[in-house]
Amino acid sequence: EFVFTPDEAEEISMYRTDLQTMMTENEAKFITGERSLDEWDAYVEELRGAGMDEYVAIYQTAYERYIANS
Repeated sequence: EFVFTPDEAEEISMYRTDLQTMMTENEAKFITGERSLDEWDAYVEELRGAGMDEYVAIYQTAYERYIANS
């Protein structure tokens, strides 16, 4: 299990809520056809704008720390 620093945990929490909401809402839209798969790239950019890259980077850092300490 990854252990986050207090700062990482705070950042993860901040990003998680927005990203999960966006993903859940858009998952339904893509499945039902309300949103076309042609919009996938735009959707990914929306996620990036909401902090997805930063979120993944925090997990990557925690993973690398975990591997280094294993």
